[in-house]
Amino acid sequence: MIDTRVEELEAWAEAEGIDLPLPADEIIALEDEGFVVDLETGQILEDVDPDAPVDLQPNTPSNAGDWN
Repeated sequence: MIDTRVEELEAWAEAEGIDLPLPADEIIALEDEGFVVDLETGQILEDVDPDAPVDLQPNTPSNAGDWN
């Protein structure tokens, strides 16, 4: 089986007009080891519960420091 995830990730980044924070092959390798890579910051996260709700609110002056 040919793994096309690197090419898919690179194509997605190009379509979105963003630069990946790490080379695509490194991101895929980290994900294969169970990590999650923040595609905006490059932060490498572990022990992430994929079923946990995610707060996607932007950090603005009105909610800065709000950790609910």
